[in-house]
Amino acid sequence: MRIIKANSVLICLLPIFLVLSRFMADLSICISGILFLISVVKKKEWFYFNNNFFYLFLLFFFYVFIRSLFTLNTISIGSTVFYFRFGLFSLAVWHVINNNSKFLKYFFITCAVILLILSLDAIYQYYNGYNVIGYPKHIYNKVGSFFGETYILGSYILKIFPIILGIFLYKNYSFFKNKYIFMGIILIFPLSLFAVILSGQRAALFLFFVYVFTILILLKLKKNLKIVVLSSFLISAIFVFSYDSKIYQRYITEVYNQFTLDKQYKEKGLQSNHNRSYFTFSVHHETHYQVAYKMFINNIFFGQGPKMFRILCKDEKFRFEYKYESPDRNEVFDGCTTHPHNSYVQLFAETGLFGAAFLILFFCYVVLKLFYNFFVFYNNNKISSDIYNYKMCILLCFFINFFPIVPNGNFFNNWLSITYYLPVGFYLQITKGKF
Repeated sequence: MRIIKANSVLICLLPIFLVLSRFMADLSICISGILFLISVVKKKEWFYFNNNFFYLFLLFFFYVFIRSLFTLNTISIGSTVFYFRFGLFSLAVWHVINNNSKFLKYFFITCAVILLILSLDAIYQYYNGYNVIGYPKHIYNKVGSFFGETYILGSYILKIFPIILGIFLYKNYSFFKNKYIFMGIILIFPLSLFAVILSGQRAALFLFFVYVFTILILLKLKKNLKIVVLSSFLISAIFVFSYDSKIYQRYITEVYNQFTLDKQYKEKGLQSNHNRSYFTFSVHHETHYQVAYKMFINNIFFGQGPKMFRILCKDEKFRFEYKYESPDRNEVFDGCTTHPHNSYVQLFAETGLFGAAFLILFFCYVVLKLFYNFFVFYNNNKISSDIYNYKMCILLCFFINFFPIVPNGNFFNNWLSITYYLPVGFYLQITKGKF
């Protein structure tokens, strides 16, 4: 029981560690996995390993690990040799929820308080230039709150929000009956949206709206409530964009300018080495994708190896540039960076068809599960609406985490991997391991 309590505390603190210390977040999931293994061995609870998720995870782990060995590169090998810890972490979350009836309650409280603090601090930072501990606002009107100069506030909220919303709809805790606490919790949701807007992360804001619109369609909620929620979100967003010209510029003007940069340069008399009227998101993203495509074509089935994009993008055979020239001005956009800023593109380039197939099949599975649950259980009164809503919230968490047509971070990044595998434990518990 002590092991379960210790693991419960570790996982409850994880959302805090994800904000304050990536090292502590990674260390906590490692310890959590070890504690889980000790408990399972003691109690002989081998059923935790007997499920489709773990089988597929092991296949993916062994594939990327073996592929990294062939690169003979320490960065690539180092990114995969301990990758198995994320699978164990998911099982540890499932194990804790199964064995600690109070875990969901305390996890909800922890996350709700963090989202409230981050949202209020983000608002303070945006309008005062600095947050409460002195971190400055980015020159391009982005805020990071307690993340400092790592501007991932919107991404963090996006990944935590669906889990606590699911718990909120699933559990009818006694403290929800206190009208002041209940109003405070309700206030977190629009504040979270506002914080995502202020974060300046356009992909996070887009996915946040995708999530909100999707839950209003798929969840079992009263029609009047759906109308109120949708109206309040739309009115709030329109007000913020209309009221603050800097936000409008960040999300509308800059996006348009990035899409049409080629056209703008040519209108100014600059000649390009490529004929392209519009870019995919931006010229930078376009060059990343072109380099990744060259890497993929070079080794279609196995790719170049995990985390090899940052190393091989300098190679002449993968190099790609957009050049704009005029008598008095030259602009060169190089596709070399740490990763191509899209999980699917990255896996195609670094792990080939075999590696990317895991993510593609997983996303297709999630979409099919969403449709299946909606058409089979939405009008089925035998299925509790609380359980249905909770399950759909977690499935939608996967849906937005791996939404294919938006830019995102390095797939093998530890911080992102933790947020990817965290909701898996919740889903395994509610489905009793039937992933």
